[in-house]
Amino acid sequence: PAPVIAFVTATAATALGGVLSAVQGWQRPSPLVWLLLVAAAAFMTVAHLASVTTIRNGDLSFSALFRSTAMAFALVLQIVVFNDVPDALTWAGVALIACATVGALRHERMKRPVALA
Repeated sequence: PAPVIAFVTATAATALGGVLSAVQGWQRPSPLVWLLLVAAAAFMTVAHLASVTTIRNGDLSFSALFRSTAMAFALVLQIVVFNDVPDALTWAGVALIACATVGALRHERMKRPVALA
C-alpha cells in the first residue's frame, strides 16, 4: 500500500540524514527552521502518497512529467526559502534528468498511433 511505501521511504531518508549529520556535524535548528521542516515533511508526505498512487493507477509516461516538475519546485524552494543556490554539478544532474524526461515523453508519443478524426 502507498502509506507503507511512504513510511519506509521517510524512515530511510531520516536514517540517512542521521548518518550524514554524524559526518558533517549538527547544530540546533531555530524555531523557524523547525516550522519549515515540519511544513516540508507534510507536503512531501502528501506528494509522495499522490505520486505512488498515480504511478500505480495511471500511465507512467504521463506521470513522469509531473515527477520531474517536483524537482523544479524543489530547486526554486531551495533558492527562495533556504537562500541556497545549487552548484554546477546539481544543475548538470537536473539538466540530465530533464532531457531524459523529455526524451521519454517524445518516444512514447512516437509509439502511439495517431487518431484520425
